[in-house]
Amino acid sequence: MINKTYCALALAMLVVAPQASASIFGPTKAPLEVVVQAQHQRASELTRIAVFDFTGQDGVSFSNALRDQLSSARVRGEPTKTLLTSQMLQPSEQTIPKILEAGKQMDVEAIYHGSVDVVNWETTRTTEERNVCTKIRNKYFGSCEEGYMKKQNVRCDVITGHYQATLTILAVPSGDTVYTRQIPKSQSFKYCQGDKGALPGGGAVAAAARTDVLAEFVGDLIPRTETIKVELKKSGRIDKNDSKVFKDAIKAAKAGRWDKACGRWGAMEEKYDTNIGLVYNLGLCAEYLGDLDRALTLYQKADSLVIDDDAINAAISRVNGARSVANLGM
Repeated sequence: MINKTYCALALAMLVVAPQASASIFGPTKAPLEVVVQAQHQRASELTRIAVFDFTGQDGVSFSNALRDQLSSARVRGEPTKTLLTSQMLQPSEQTIPKILEAGKQMDVEAIYHGSVDVVNWETTRTTEERNVCTKIRNKYFGSCEEGYMKKQNVRCDVITGHYQATLTILAVPSGDTVYTRQIPKSQSFKYCQGDKGALPGGGAVAAAARTDVLAEFVGDLIPRTETIKVELKKSGRIDKNDSKVFKDAIKAAKAGRWDKACGRWGAMEEKYDTNIGLVYNLGLCAEYLGDLDRALTLYQKADSLVIDDDAINAAISRVNGARSVANLGM
């Protein structure tokens, strides 16, 4: 005879299973390419630009790396900046009047100029307690003899590279400073006795810090596309056959096949025009296709069907930012 208490417990587990599953595993997510807005709106609006060579140690190399980043930036395949060659007209004395005069001759909207203030590195020596094998059992496979793994202090060298650059953007012809920022970054690498490989040179560690400095400037100044994970919504209560198609679409989106997913969801739009999951997912489809106005309309419609939803709030904010970038003509 089946225990009544066991049956009641099993039934309770079935009732709460969907909620428990959602809390344990979290929402279903899929990769989606989206437009990320630049942090500094005014500077990002100036698209026809020139970059003068920076002053200071590593200034020319930094300027060239910045030019590469600016010229290669794309939003949905379209360049976000028009970069003009500037070395021929760059003044030897970089005063604001001379910079602006050169900018007018080049017919640009903005001049990027600045300095590399710090490029150095230092090495410090420390000790660290580690498990060390004092007797190798097999020299070919590196296995340790049983009982010969001991805790010992080993010597470690830590090399730290420092890099700092200052970037200023002047609007042409007004002469307004629309952006100025100094960014310091450091990168460290630790090598301890017994580690594989070797300690890198100080210049290489400082160069890694330079990469971090450039990345932060790029985040300030350049709108760009990135692939992020977005939440997918379930269908809720719909016809059994449609539910299977809906789930197949979710699987396709998770695999990055938005073309298949959107075709299947799109076929249901008229039938389930107030289904929150469908309306929101179709908003993702519109965003995937670059139709930002339709995406916003669908997200706002989904928002009107719920009290509050973090994924919908994030989608509305993201698309509003992308629309402001698109309005710049990028």
